Amino acid sequence: MSGTLSKLIMVIAISCLGVSRREWALAMLAEFKPATEAGHPLSYSLACLVAALREMPKHQEGRRMLARYGLVLTLLLPFAAMLLAGALAGYPFIDLPDLFAVHPHAVSSWMPGGVNGSNRFSIQTLTVLFLLLSARHVLVAWFVVEREWARAGAAQRFGAAMITTLALFTGVLMREATSAILPSVTLAIELLAVTALAAWHDGAGDQNEPDRENVQNYLAN
Repeated sequence: MSGTLSKLIMVIAISCLGVSRREWALAMLAEFKPATEAGHPLSYSLACLVAALREMPKHQEGRRMLARYGLVLTLLLPFAAMLLAGALAGYPFIDLPDLFAVHPHAVSSWMPGGVNGSNRFSIQTLTVLFLLLSARHVLVAWFVVEREWARAGAAQRFGAAMITTLALFTGVLMREATSAILPSVTLAIELLAVTALAAWHDGAGDQNEPDRENVQNYLAN
């Protein structure tokens, strides 16, 4: 178990070093097998990871990687969690102050959101649409980590289409389109942040990081 964990940590450490620190990464890999034979692969791999993390802010690839993961952890995933919590709590069929009610689908706080007997059939469909908006943030987060900027843009266009659909449906069925405000704001912030990050990567001459699969194959031998 410790051997597998140490190899995983080494893969992460090598990825953190990037292409510009390839010689250092190769030196780490060369010393990994002797450390394994000596019986302390986990402590060695952890030391390599700590050294790689300390080195990341000092080189361009590391700073870009930190920016990608920072955007994912501080913006995209929290947005996904917020929309998921809202959908499970009953938003957008209730007033915004009641966003985190326990289960408003069964209480009178429904009514301020415009739900009545004639449009109640649409609740399930609109809730699924809102859940998809939450899942879309997770998908964009994955594309950002993998630097798939074209796919991230396609996911954002898909999100804009879903938000438009949500606004039209709620506008027609419930005579209000304010439920689209929250996902629209999150999409706008996400669009600005991801566009700026993609432009920075392109302007800096984005390079491929070390092939993790090749590193794993080396460690397995």
